[in-house]
Amino acid sequence: METLRHSALRLLAVLMTIALAEIVLGAAQSPSAVSARPCRVVNQTQGKHFPPDNGDALAAAIASANPDDQLEIIRMCTGTYTLNRDIVLTGISTRQFLVSTLHVVYAATPDTSPT
Repeated sequence: METLRHSALRLLAVLMTIALAEIVLGAAQSPSAVSARPCRVVNQTQGKHFPPDNGDALAAAIASANPDDQLEIIRMCTGTYTLNRDIVLTGISTRQFLVSTLHVVYAATPDTSPT
């Protein structure tokens, strides 16, 4: 009887440890923890900074960019952005984001300008 009780307690301890580990790992990787610090953008070509407290930094940087400007993106920008000119987007790695990644959903719009 005592052995059964110890086995049940050991199993309960293992399950609680696994559950706690999943909670901690889930909180560390949750989008809400990431989005707490919005992105910053720097237009390297113009030397212009778009801080996170200045509205939507990436949208403002895209709107003011000239063709062939290079935008450096720090942290995670989320949203829908339209690029209507050739600009270079560069992700800068940080301690939070060790590998810079650009996730793009491409929607082509036909060029209707007169030739």
